[in-house]
Amino acid sequence: MLTKPLLPPAGGFTIFAPSDSAFSLLPRSVVSQLQNNTDKLREVVLFHVVPGVLRLEDLTDNGMLSSASPKGRKLRVNVFKHGSDLQDVVTINGARVKRHDMIATNGVIHVIDKVLYPMADLSIMDHLTTCETFTGANVAVTGAGLTPVLEQDGPYTVFLPTTEAFAAIDNATVSSFIENITLLQNVLMYHIVPGAYFSEGLRDGTWLPTLAEEQELQMRVTSDGYTRRLAGVGGTANVIKHDIIATNGVIHVIDTVLRPEKETPICGHFR
Repeated sequence: MLTKPLLPPAGGFTIFAPSDSAFSLLPRSVVSQLQNNTDKLREVVLFHVVPGVLRLEDLTDNGMLSSASPKGRKLRVNVFKHGSDLQDVVTINGARVKRHDMIATNGVIHVIDKVLYPMADLSIMDHLTTCETFTGANVAVTGAGLTPVLEQDGPYTVFLPTTEAFAAIDNATVSSFIENITLLQNVLMYHIVPGAYFSEGLRDGTWLPTLAEEQELQMRVTSDGYTRRLAGVGGTANVIKHDIIATNGVIHVIDTVLRPEKETPICGHFR
């Protein structure tokens, strides 16, 4: 347990406080680690704290906030606007702000629906090069010469197929990619969306423009009444892991390599 005060009593701080329900969603392994590692617990707690008083109106889309954690890890703010009939959604590293602007004598509190866990500061390309799950994607991206794209600040949302998904591509298609790098580039750019889109900010049926010319992807989103989860992309791919934080965006892992020609063409719906 923590025995020393984490913050000085004087202001001012912004605290993104997880709800009781958010703590109940933590895996047992994480709870056990935090109970037995005071330094890690301190890091996690301070990751929810930002120096300075920031009301909801002060938070801007794709703003990066420096937390009070020992390594000063960043928090990404996103503001998703859904039109005049729906309330805007504000997320912090993908966690939705459920209540906001609870004023305290030394700062302000915003209640969020997830516990934020400080991850290593990895870019999208760092994830590709260090995780075996993405070996196939790394080979394809490197071969297509798209590494510089995913090294940019972005932010980008990348729907990243697993290595198994790439291995399932038939030999004829693989040969066509080898013979036509432009085709491979177009397929890979079809997996990349400008902007950082977390599950909580998406609505079922939303269309997102990709880096592939005049190609969009439709999102399939489910909700349990408390949180939203990105369940699928397009008509074929299921999301098997969502909201993986990167320094220049967010990754959603999918089980299929998407092909533009197999999805609904852009003329099939109104913008």
